[in-house]
Amino acid sequence: MRVGFEVLDVTPPIGVRLGGYAHRLAKPSNSIHDPLYVHTIFLEGDGGEALIVSMDVLGVSRDLAEGIKDEISRRTGLGRKAIFLTATHTHSGPETVTPMWPNTYPYTDREKATLEDWIEKLKDRIAGASLIAMNRIAKAEIRVGTTKAEDLTYNRTYKGGLVDEDIPYIYFKTDYGRMILMNYTCHPVCNTDLGISSDYPGAIYSKMDEYKVKCTFTTGASGDIDPKFKGRSYMDKMASKIALNVLEDLTSKSIELERADLDVEEVHVNVKFKEPPRIIEAKRRYEEALREYGGRLDEEEYMWKLLYAEEEYEVAKDGRIMVETLFKILRIGREFIMISIPGELFVEHGLKIKSHTYSAGYGHVMLSNYSEDYIGYIPDMKAYEIDAYEAKLTRWSRITPQSANELVSRMIGMVRQM
Repeated sequence: MRVGFEVLDVTPPIGVRLGGYAHRLAKPSNSIHDPLYVHTIFLEGDGGEALIVSMDVLGVSRDLAEGIKDEISRRTGLGRKAIFLTATHTHSGPETVTPMWPNTYPYTDREKATLEDWIEKLKDRIAGASLIAMNRIAKAEIRVGTTKAEDLTYNRTYKGGLVDEDIPYIYFKTDYGRMILMNYTCHPVCNTDLGISSDYPGAIYSKMDEYKVKCTFTTGASGDIDPKFKGRSYMDKMASKIALNVLEDLTSKSIELERADLDVEEVHVNVKFKEPPRIIEAKRRYEEALREYGGRLDEEEYMWKLLYAEEEYEVAKDGRIMVETLFKILRIGREFIMISIPGELFVEHGLKIKSHTYSAGYGHVMLSNYSEDYIGYIPDMKAYEIDAYEAKLTRWSRITPQSANELVSRMIGMVRQM
């Protein structure tokens, strides 16, 4: 197999809004803690080729993903099916999906222009990194493995619930350097202030750089999984443990792939959304909530009441009851398989998919949330029954329980077919 890779800085300007935290109340970013990157890995194996693109952003909408793939295809000639697009889901990057508070704190013209300008530059940088990766393709030493990083995360939806502490990885060494693609199941939410940051994945990049190894990161089925603690010191603790465990496993337990076929499958599916409320009633409830709570958003109780009212209004304005999305499966022989997830899959679903994939004979399994599209949370049935945060009606929680189960079953079925 031949491999090429590249990493480019895509840090936005200070002042962009950061996505993923309601408590920021649409305040602009005020500093840069650490850069945001785009990572590209181009693979050419027996029978196929693939380009893995990982971005330090909150996520990618279908339109944004398609625009990025269009630009990559235009610049490189690579077919769209071969492009595997994922995001790390840092909550300290721009609002690339579901901007919060669109009615309470709408974007100014200047803010909108700044974000749109950065997104156009992001597309250009991604296509440029892809082209460089393809031009640097060379024969590679390839090793695969799975290790663990224990006691770093918890299940935020179910007290004492399931977590996934595995770290699957695949390592490439060519004449141009060394790259490792790894995956861990935890929300990148350590950084909570107004500083731009790639969160714990970025801290992993820095730690791996100390060992002259570039690192590409994808986030596992972490819809209900958070770090045990917040803060930048804990972010660094996570990164050190994850990076060092992977490096130790690489040198002692990993398996070399001398020859392997490569295949990418793309599956389009229709997903049912919950019934939206009537727009007139949703607007009335939002306006009432704004009058009652708008001046008290520093109090968490009132912030959430207004946020949910605003989200129902946004869902009503959108009005969709079904959406087409997609997922991809990238397979390297029987040793490695990578499955893209177009949203925030719960770990309970993720572990089920992994179990079936291992039983189908695959050695190392990587699930990548926040890939190709963003349809919001994909919870398990119990989350709907207890009315968990991830199951409440918002723009990031619209899929029905039945559709969530059907999507998981479809993924398992495709793995078995391959």
